[in-house]
Amino acid sequence: MRRVLLIIIFILTAAFVRAQYVPNSGQAFQFSSMFNPAFSGVDEVTTIRLGYGYRWAGFAGAPKSINLSYNTRIIKPLDLSTNSIRLSNLSAVKIPKSKQIAVGLGINVFQTTYGPVETVGGSINLAMHYPLSKKVKFAAGLTMLVENTKFDLSKITFRNDESNTDYYKSLVANGSSKANLNLRGGFLLYTPRFYIGVSYFPLFETSIQNASIDESNPRVYSGSVQAGYSIVFSPDFTVKPSISGLLITNGGVNLDYNVKAYIQKSSWVGISYRDIKAAVISVGFNISYLFSASYAYERSFGKFHTFNDGSHELVLSLRLNNFKKQAPYTW
Repeated sequence: MRRVLLIIIFILTAAFVRAQYVPNSGQAFQFSSMFNPAFSGVDEVTTIRLGYGYRWAGFAGAPKSINLSYNTRIIKPLDLSTNSIRLSNLSAVKIPKSKQIAVGLGINVFQTTYGPVETVGGSINLAMHYPLSKKVKFAAGLTMLVENTKFDLSKITFRNDESNTDYYKSLVANGSSKANLNLRGGFLLYTPRFYIGVSYFPLFETSIQNASIDESNPRVYSGSVQAGYSIVFSPDFTVKPSISGLLITNGGVNLDYNVKAYIQKSSWVGISYRDIKAAVISVGFNISYLFSASYAYERSFGKFHTFNDGSHELVLSLRLNNFKKQAPYTW
């Protein structure tokens, strides 16, 4: 009994230590602002994305996650085509860089459950986008994230009424939730053809509510990196290779290597290889300039693959106020 409870404590402690939520997604590019706040406001239009993930299908107590993100520009750069009298040659008009600055706002809400553990939280992002040249832009962003992690031992059944032991009762009585607040920062350099970004989290962290479980373990993640490029072969075919990674506090890094092929800007197919010995196949459809849907299937190559049937993720996206019928940036 004691050994079982020690395993439970280890799992729950690992969950509490995370306290710095990042989505475990096979389509990380869909939720870029949750990894790096500088992505908020990159697109000129307002985007809303809803993602549902079901990991380790067929495994009892398999993790499930919901991610909802909202990104918009609260300050937009001056656009002479819509904000001035008509001119015969707009390209000849020089706009001061101070009038070309954009400020993005991002709001993210998430929930994950795995067995008796549930994490619920949200974040607010602010990012400023400054033009270095006509095409090259630099963005700096900040995130405030709050999350609460709790566990419910009532979801665990023990035989022979072992739950009446003093050890179990003590565990139940000593609190069952933990809430954290932290700040993250990020930078992004981008054009319509490429991007490179880095973020650090947390810049600041504090506990709002403490759990009684031992919290001596260090944080897991220290930051993230992103880079991608768009290769246009023709107006109807574009390939977008990219790489993303989570920096580990022990000096390591978990990398995802991705490539997506876009066909007539109406559909895409992608494949990713993850350092954690897993591969992801994804497909997406831009049903219109307003709505798109995508699906990803992840399969592990490690020993754990014998215990589950892979992971599934569905993402639905809305692009509001897309009057110019623009496609997303490289990501």
